[in-house]
Amino acid sequence: MLIARVGGSLGRNGQEHIVGMKLALWIPLALLEHSKMASLLDQALGPLSDALELSGYRQQLLAANIANANTPNYKAVDIPFAQTLHAMQSGAGASLSLRTNQSRQLPESPRALDLAAQVQFQRGNTVGLDGNSVNMEQEQSDFLQNSIRYQADVTFLTGKIKTLLSAITGTTQ
Repeated sequence: MLIARVGGSLGRNGQEHIVGMKLALWIPLALLEHSKMASLLDQALGPLSDALELSGYRQQLLAANIANANTPNYKAVDIPFAQTLHAMQSGAGASLSLRTNQSRQLPESPRALDLAAQVQFQRGNTVGLDGNSVNMEQEQSDFLQNSIRYQADVTFLTGKIKTLLSAITGTTQ
Protein backbone atom coordinates (compact mmCIF):
# COMPACT_ATOMS: atom_id res chain seq x y z
CA MET A 1 0.00 0.00 0.00
CA LEU A 2 1.34 3.37 -1.01
CA ILE A 3 1.38 5.88 1.86
CA ALA A 4 2.33 9.46 1.24
CA ARG A 5 2.09 12.59 3.32
CA VAL A 6 -0.43 15.05 1.92
CA GLY A 7 0.90 18.56 2.27
CA GLY A 8 3.23 17.52 5.05
CA SER A 9 0.63 18.14 7.72
CA LEU A 10 -0.58 15.99 10.55
CA GLY A 11 -4.20 15.45 11.42
CA ARG A 12 -5.93 16.30 14.71
CA ASN A 13 -4.96 12.99 16.23
CA GLY A 14 -1.33 13.27 15.06
CA GLN A 15 -1.70 10.85 12.14
CA GLU A 16 -0.71 11.68 8.60
CA HIS A 17 -3.40 12.74 6.16
CA ILE A 18 -3.46 9.92 3.63
CA VAL A 19 -7.10 10.25 2.62
CA GLY A 20 -6.30 12.44 -0.37
CA MET A 21 -3.75 9.98 -1.70
CA LYS A 22 -6.09 7.04 -1.22
CA LEU A 23 -8.82 8.82 -3.16
CA ALA A 24 -6.38 9.79 -5.89
CA LEU A 25 -5.43 6.14 -6.30
CA TRP A 26 -8.93 4.75 -5.79
CA ILE A 27 -10.83 6.93 -8.24
CA PRO A 28 -8.98 5.84 -11.41
CA LEU A 29 -9.37 2.19 -10.41
CA ALA A 30 -13.08 2.75 -9.77
CA LEU A 31 -13.46 4.44 -13.16
CA LEU A 32 -11.69 1.54 -14.81
CA GLU A 33 -13.99 -0.94 -13.06
CA HIS A 34 -16.99 1.20 -14.00
CA SER A 35 -16.01 1.19 -17.69
CA LYS A 36 -15.58 -2.60 -17.60
CA MET A 37 -19.00 -2.97 -15.96
CA ALA A 38 -20.58 -0.57 -18.45
CA SER A 39 -19.08 -2.56 -21.30
CA LEU A 40 -20.47 -5.81 -19.90
CA LEU A 41 -23.88 -4.24 -19.38
CA ASP A 42 -23.82 -2.86 -22.93
CA GLN A 43 -23.09 -6.34 -24.23
CA ALA A 44 -25.90 -7.86 -22.17
CA LEU A 45 -28.54 -5.16 -22.58
CA GLY A 46 -27.46 -3.16 -25.66
CA PRO A 47 -29.41 -5.06 -28.31
CA LEU A 48 -32.59 -4.86 -26.25
CA SER A 49 -32.03 -1.18 -25.65
CA ASP A 50 -31.70 -0.60 -29.40
CA ALA A 51 -34.86 -2.62 -30.09
CA LEU A 52 -36.81 -0.65 -27.47
CA GLU A 53 -35.57 2.66 -28.83
CA LEU A 54 -36.50 1.69 -32.37
CA SER A 55 -39.91 0.31 -31.38
CA GLY A 56 -40.68 3.51 -29.49
CA TYR A 57 -39.68 5.62 -32.48
CA ARG A 58 -41.75 3.47 -34.83
CA GLN A 59 -44.72 3.77 -32.47
CA GLN A 60 -44.49 7.56 -32.75
CA LEU A 61 -44.49 7.33 -36.55
CA LEU A 62 -47.48 5.00 -36.61
CA ALA A 63 -49.36 7.20 -34.14
CA ALA A 64 -48.67 10.23 -36.34
CA ASN A 65 -50.04 8.33 -39.34
CA ILE A 66 -53.23 7.47 -37.44
CA ALA A 67 -53.58 11.02 -36.16
CA ASN A 68 -53.25 12.39 -39.70
CA ALA A 69 -55.67 9.95 -41.34
CA ASN A 70 -57.93 12.83 -42.36
CA THR A 71 -55.23 15.38 -43.18
CA PRO A 72 -55.21 16.29 -46.88
CA ASN A 73 -51.99 15.44 -48.74
CA TYR A 74 -50.50 13.57 -45.75
CA LYS A 75 -48.26 10.70 -46.83
CA ALA A 76 -47.97 7.75 -44.43
CA VAL A 77 -44.43 6.98 -43.22
CA ASP A 78 -42.78 4.00 -41.55
CA ILE A 79 -39.35 2.70 -40.73
CA PRO A 80 -38.07 -0.72 -41.88
CA PHE A 81 -37.63 -2.32 -38.45
CA ALA A 82 -35.28 -5.22 -39.24
CA GLN A 83 -32.97 -3.21 -41.50
CA THR A 84 -32.79 -0.27 -39.12
CA LEU A 85 -32.17 -2.48 -36.08
CA HIS A 86 -29.35 -4.22 -37.93
CA ALA A 87 -27.87 -0.85 -38.92
CA MET A 88 -28.10 0.41 -35.32
CA GLN A 89 -26.35 -2.65 -33.93
CA SER A 90 -23.63 -2.71 -36.57
CA GLY A 91 -22.96 1.02 -36.23
CA ALA A 92 -23.81 1.71 -39.86
CA GLY A 93 -25.28 5.05 -40.81
CA ALA A 94 -23.31 6.94 -38.18
CA SER A 95 -21.84 9.21 -40.85
CA LEU A 96 -24.61 11.81 -40.54
CA SER A 97 -23.50 14.82 -38.56
CA LEU A 98 -25.23 18.02 -37.62
CA ARG A 99 -23.23 21.20 -37.99
CA THR A 100 -24.05 24.20 -35.89
CA ASN A 101 -23.09 27.74 -36.80
CA GLN A 102 -23.59 29.33 -33.38
CA SER A 103 -22.32 28.26 -29.99
CA ARG A 104 -25.81 28.57 -28.52
CA GLN A 105 -27.19 25.86 -30.80
CA LEU A 106 -27.43 22.43 -29.25
CA PRO A 107 -26.14 19.55 -31.30
CA GLU A 108 -28.63 16.81 -32.04
CA SER A 109 -27.80 13.32 -30.88
CA PRO A 110 -26.42 11.19 -33.72
CA ARG A 111 -28.79 8.34 -32.82
CA ALA A 112 -31.84 10.52 -33.47
CA LEU A 113 -30.41 11.57 -36.83
CA ASP A 114 -29.79 7.94 -37.75
CA LEU A 115 -33.40 6.99 -37.02
CA ALA A 116 -34.84 9.99 -38.84
CA ALA A 117 -32.71 9.15 -41.88
CA GLN A 118 -34.29 5.68 -42.04
CA VAL A 119 -37.90 6.93 -42.26
CA GLN A 120 -39.54 6.12 -45.59
CA PHE A 121 -42.87 6.85 -47.22
CA GLN A 122 -45.09 3.78 -47.22
CA ARG A 123 -45.46 2.25 -50.65
CA GLY A 124 -48.48 0.46 -52.02
CA ASN A 125 -51.11 2.45 -50.16
CA THR A 126 -53.98 3.81 -52.18
CA VAL A 127 -53.95 7.59 -52.29
CA GLY A 128 -57.37 9.16 -51.77
CA LEU A 129 -58.85 12.09 -53.65
CA ASP A 130 -57.54 14.39 -50.91
CA GLY A 131 -53.96 13.11 -51.44
CA ASN A 132 -53.85 11.19 -48.15
CA SER A 133 -52.18 7.76 -48.24
CA VAL A 134 -53.04 6.49 -44.73
CA ASN A 135 -54.70 3.05 -44.66
CA MET A 136 -56.32 2.99 -41.20
CA GLU A 137 -56.69 -0.79 -41.01
CA GLN A 138 -53.03 -1.32 -41.87
CA GLU A 139 -51.88 1.43 -39.47
CA GLN A 140 -53.91 0.02 -36.58
CA SER A 141 -52.60 -3.47 -37.29
CA ASP A 142 -48.99 -2.25 -37.43
CA PHE A 143 -49.53 -0.18 -34.27
CA LEU A 144 -50.83 -3.23 -32.38
CA GLN A 145 -48.03 -5.46 -33.69
CA ASN A 146 -45.40 -2.90 -32.70
CA SER A 147 -46.96 -2.52 -29.24
CA ILE A 148 -46.76 -6.28 -28.70
CA ARG A 149 -43.12 -6.30 -29.85
CA TYR A 150 -42.31 -3.43 -27.48
CA GLN A 151 -44.01 -5.15 -24.54
CA ALA A 152 -42.19 -8.42 -25.30
CA ASP A 153 -38.84 -6.58 -25.37
CA VAL A 154 -39.62 -4.88 -22.05
CA THR A 155 -40.55 -8.24 -20.50
CA PHE A 156 -37.36 -9.84 -21.82
CA LEU A 157 -35.25 -6.90 -20.60
CA THR A 158 -36.85 -7.14 -17.16
CA GLY A 159 -35.97 -10.85 -17.05
CA LYS A 160 -32.35 -10.12 -18.02
CA ILE A 161 -32.06 -7.45 -15.33
CA LYS A 162 -33.48 -9.83 -12.72
CA THR A 163 -31.01 -12.50 -13.83
CA LEU A 164 -28.10 -10.06 -13.55
CA LEU A 165 -29.25 -8.89 -10.12
CA SER A 166 -29.57 -12.48 -9.01
CA ALA A 167 -26.04 -13.20 -10.19
CA ILE A 168 -24.69 -10.11 -8.42
CA THR A 169 -26.46 -10.67 -5.12
CA GLY A 170 -26.27 -14.47 -5.19
CA THR A 171 -29.97 -14.89 -4.53
CA THR A 172 -32.73 -16.46 -6.56
CA GLN A 173 -36.06 -14.81 -7.12
